[in-house]
Amino acid sequence: MKRLSLYILIFTFMNVSFALAEEIMVVTSNKSPIGECTTQQIKESFLGNIQKTSQGIEITPLDRKNYPDDLRAKFFKSVVGLSLIQLKAFWSQRIFTGRGYPPKISEDFKKELEENPTLITFISPSELDGSLKVLLKIDVK
Repeated sequence: MKRLSLYILIFTFMNVSFALAEEIMVVTSNKSPIGECTTQQIKESFLGNIQKTSQGIEITPLDRKNYPDDLRAKFFKSVVGLSLIQLKAFWSQRIFTGRGYPPKISEDFKKELEENPTLITFISPSELDGSLKVLLKIDVK
């Protein structure tokens, strides 16, 4: 009986942890020539290491400071592998050494994506509409 209770408890815990996972999407304008991207391409783009996809299409990351900090932090931790504090330190060093600048910060990401088809950014599923094309879906905790 104790063993059965333990199995039920473990199973319940596993279901709760899966339920807590959220999804973040990397998107671009639906008019963009950019196709599906890998997590590695998105990471390298947001770190300023690549400016083109493997198909040779220009790709420009767009950060969202007005995005809820917890989801923004989860995106950068899951995809880039850095906390927001580590990301700030990374870009401070890059700027100081002249090796790059952080992604542009968006106030109105949909307008900017519409105007520039090379831009990519991250959103929650609730923000997805017909004007956006999903490049990558990421499960985050």
